[in-house]
Amino acid sequence: MVEILTQKTESIISKNKKLPTTNKQKFWFVYLLECMDGSFYTGVTNDIDKRMKTHAEGKGSKYVRQKKFKCLLHSKECESRSDACKAECHIKTLQKYDKLDWFSSQSKVEKLTSRGT
Repeated sequence: MVEILTQKTESIISKNKKLPTTNKQKFWFVYLLECMDGSFYTGVTNDIDKRMKTHAEGKGSKYVRQKKFKCLLHSKECESRSDACKAECHIKTLQKYDKLDWFSSQSKVEKLTSRGT
């Protein structure tokens, strides 16, 4: 009798166990794209390919939908959504061509820090 109860209890416990979750970190990106009229658009996403496809299909942001997607100019990987949003806010305060310089300077900083200097 005890053995039957133990089996039932183990069966109930195994059914109620949650599957182990993978600790897969999802990176966020801040990106700069160019529209058909030559204007720039800055945004954030956690799936850059999917977001560019959405913009290209005219289903992305209202701004890009109106101005039409031309091409992705730059993207930068960030460690969190918060970091990506902070970068986006900063980029939006810059003049048009300073935005391109920001991405260039960020990649130089990453190269320097990866070498340990």
